[in-house]
Amino acid sequence: MGLRADMVLLDDDPTAVPSERIGEIGVLATFVGGRCVHGAEGLRADGPVPV
Repeated sequence: MGLRADMVLLDDDPTAVPSERIGEIGVLATFVGGRCVHGAEGLRADGPVPV
């Protein structure tokens, strides 16, 4: 249907790390409206990110 979701790409699995390490998980990339707005240059795109 062409819907886009905002999401983040984390450097670890928050469901697999001990609870005291949750705050240490880093954000590798942030996507808003289908575009990478923060993260590694290799993840950025001028247009919509293919799904």
